[in-house]
Amino acid sequence: ETRRWIKSMLPLLFTGIMQVFNNEASVVFLGIMQNTESVGLFRVAQRGADLIPFGLLSVNMAIAPTVAELYSKGEKDRLQNIVSKSVLLITAFALPVALVLILFGNRFIPLVFGQEYSLAYVPLVILCFGQLFNACAGSVGVILNMIGLERYVTRGITIAATMNVFLNFFLIPNWGTTGAATATTLSLICWNIMLAFWLYKQ
Repeated sequence: ETRRWIKSMLPLLFTGIMQVFNNEASVVFLGIMQNTESVGLFRVAQRGADLIPFGLLSVNMAIAPTVAELYSKGEKDRLQNIVSKSVLLITAFALPVALVLILFGNRFIPLVFGQEYSLAYVPLVILCFGQLFNACAGSVGVILNMIGLERYVTRGITIAATMNVFLNFFLIPNWGTTGAATATTLSLICWNIMLAFWLYKQ
């Protein structure tokens, strides 16, 4: 079913490209509008915050085939049960990691990266809130993809990436790395809200 496969593949391909673009947009804008020092600080904050959704990524890989199977069989009660439990599991991992980074990040950053990266703490805290929201929203993107509604994921990431670009353009000149972190966090929250809303409607 070549035509059907291609029709499903293209949105997934575009989504992957847009996700990479969205993740790197703040770095690119910082490099253009600020300096390499700002890029370095943001990278440190970004790497720290990326620890929070580790549980989400693991759960996504585990439940994706099950979601597709249960949905195709019409077993929505079992599907709901798995999704609910997965959100609790993801949150149980993400929340402690986020709290540790928020409360003690100002100590970890100089210890791991050096005293010159201490200014990465505030962007780290902002990014932590975005990644915590991302994790607690659960596997919304994966579920939409697995039930044949990948076009919603594509639409969501496109809107979020566009929002990220505009926010970076307006926030970085005055706030630097803090502005970049704010833009990234707001776009991530917006993306998850849209996907959760569309999934709920379906």
